[in-house]
Parts: sequence; C-alpha cells; structure tokens
Amino acid sequence: MSVYVRIAAVMFLNFFIWGAWYVTAGLVLSKHGLGSEIGNVYSLAPIASLITPFLFGYLIDRYFSAERVLAVLHLIGAVLLAMVPTLIERHDAFWLLTTLFVYNMCFMPTLSLTNNVAFHHLGTAENFPYLRIFANVGWIVPGFFIGSMGLSDSTIVFDIAAVSSAVLGLVSLTLPKRRPDLSAAAQHRSSFRDGLVLFKNGQFVVLLLCMMLISVPLTFYYAYTATFADAVGFKQVGTVMTIGQLSDLVAIALIPLLIKRVGYKWMIFAGMVGWIVRYCLYTFGSVPPSLTLVFIGIAIHGICYDFLFVTAFIYTEKIAGDAAKGQAQGLVMIFTYGLGMLIGAQIAGHIYNSYTPLASGGLALASWKSFWLYPLGLACVAAFVHLVGFRRRQKAESVHSLPAALQEYRPDVSQS
Repeated sequence: MSVYVRIAAVMFLNFFIWGAWYVTAGLVLSKHGLGSEIGNVYSLAPIASLITPFLFGYLIDRYFSAERVLAVLHLIGAVLLAMVPTLIERHDAFWLLTTLFVYNMCFMPTLSLTNNVAFHHLGTAENFPYLRIFANVGWIVPGFFIGSMGLSDSTIVFDIAAVSSAVLGLVSLTLPKRRPDLSAAAQHRSSFRDGLVLFKNGQFVVLLLCMMLISVPLTFYYAYTATFADAVGFKQVGTVMTIGQLSDLVAIALIPLLIKRVGYKWMIFAGMVGWIVRYCLYTFGSVPPSLTLVFIGIAIHGICYDFLFVTAFIYTEKIAGDAAKGQAQGLVMIFTYGLGMLIGAQIAGHIYNSYTPLASGGLALASWKSFWLYPLGLACVAAFVHLVGFRRRQKAESVHSLPAALQEYRPDVSQS
C-alpha cells in the first residue's frame, strides 16, 4: 500500500477519533448526571496542549521515530477511552477526569505528530493540504454516523473512539520510519536550543502571538455555537454544524493555489477576517433570529479555520530548521490549542455564566447578541496585530531562504 495512502488513513483516523467523542461529550455527561463536570472535561485538552507538544517534538527530533511514538500514544489512548463509559455510568467524576486527562496527554501531541509525519514524506510542504483534507473528512464522518444512529448522548461514542484509536495505532506501525538526526553535528547541538532558536525569527514570534490571540475567540465557536444554533431555531443542530466542516473540503483544496498567488501573510489575514465576519453574522442573526445569517456564519468555517491554521502549519514547516521541525509544530500547538483555547474557554465560560439567569435553560436571544460581541472584538484585535506585525510578504517560492537565516544562530560548539 502506498505510503501516502497510509498517511491519509492516519490523518482520517486521528480526527475521526477526536470527532467521535469531543463534539457530544458534554451532552453525554449531562444525560448521565455529570453536567457539572463539562467545563472541567473541556479544560483538559488545552492543559495537555501546554505540556506535551514541545516535549514530544523534542523526542522525535532527537531520539525516536515519530511514527512509533504516534502508534504507542494511540494504543495507550485506546485503553483509556475504553475505560470512560464505565466511569461515566458509575458517576465517578474524579477517576473520569483523571483518565481523560491522561488520555488528552496522549492524544494532543498526535495533532502535531501527524503533521510532522506528513511533512516528512511529502515532496513539498505546499502539498500538505491534499493530505490534510482527509483529517477534515475524518471529523465529518462520525458526526453524520453518530447523529443518524441516535448515539449523540450515549457513552458508546467513547467505545467507537477507543476502537478507532487501536486501529490507528496499528496503522501507524506500518509507516516508514522517520529517523531522528543522529549525525555527529546533531550530537553537538542541544535540540531544545534548536527549538528555542525559532524565537530569533521575529515573524514566527508574531505568528505565534497572533495564532494565540485568534484561538481565544475560536473557543467561543466550539463551545457555544451548537447551543446558539438551537436557541435561534435549528432543529437538527448536529447536521447543521457538520456543514461547516464540509466547507473545509473546498477551502483546503484552494490553499496551495492561493498561497502561491497572495502569500502567507494575506492567507492568514483572510482567515482572521473570516472570524470577524462569522461573529458579525452571529450578532446580527440573534435578534431577530435569522437562520440564514447563522447558517452562513457556520458554513464559512473553511475560510475561518483552514486558511488560518493549515497555512500556519505550512509556514511553520518552511521556516523551521531540520533539527527542530517537530518542536516548531509543537510550539504552534502550545500557543493555539494550549494557551489560546485555555484562555478562551475560561473567558467564554465566565461571560456565558454571567449572562445566564439562575434556573434558566440558556441565554435569551438578546443576551446572545451581546455574547457574540466579545469574540468579535477579540478577533478584530488579532487581525490588527497580524496586519501590523507580520511584515513578510513572501510567496511560497521565496520562503526557502528562511531556514538558512535561522541557522545563523547556533551555540558555539567549541566553547561547550
């Protein structure tokens, strides 16, 4: 079987696992008397993202094959996910949170590890979107399947994720090994220092800052769009939410062409503007309720997410030196899925609770209109910082010179 087919399967299964349980976990918990733990459960992934990606990036850059690490993490994850249904049915909140925390410590680094594996086997980084599209499909499929089977509020979603995780672990073992750099020159360098060298690139620092800022309003979308869609009158919220992921398939196919024409700066800026447009549509679609405006806000997810994150992944791969590619992708994960989403979850939760009356089933439409103004303002700030701070206008062809510039800053081996 072609290595590209196997990498596509890895991309698909990695997001199939996440989409199988992450979207409806709150509903499952509320149906089983653990609604008070929803906030805690959704805080675990950002915390894990702060701890693991840079560490695992260091390990695969210096010591281990990325494919083998990926396999081990998913096989362990399969065991942990299989334990979750029993813990939920026993209402054992402590061990549920502990198990899911350890699971997230295993799963979150796989998001950057799969990128690392894909980039290593690709001819050019610009081909990455053609593989990344399988991740989008992987997220979509469980949404349709679980919803149509009436399993959205069932603990079976964790069983489905567990089986998928075991399969992915076995598939990962079939991939060709990406050997760490064991050359004599590499042995004289500190791989952690190679990762920290990335901070010498001012544009990469600006990228990390902007990605962190935009990840804050992004959390509002993931945590509360489904509830908002129900409030404005959508009947099949799960299906409506999937429309956003379907638009990913179109957007991600356009990325390689658009990068060559407009460059990285304007692609990322377009993604940030997408978030501004989305929250404007949500705000104006609240009162009076407009299903059309809200639907459009959901449907432009491809521009909002893929133009922003997939372009950032490609740019990061371009500027990272060979010794720190794993750590570079890990840094993006730390600043987005870690810091940005953790801050966003706390802010969104505080604002939502402040608008929710006691004994209320949710926000009134007028409160939703005010609620969406906060992420709208945050998205505007992120877009402004990026527009002003990210000054490079290179197209894809001219970015190849950046790694050489990064290599200029190296520890003096003779003095170590």
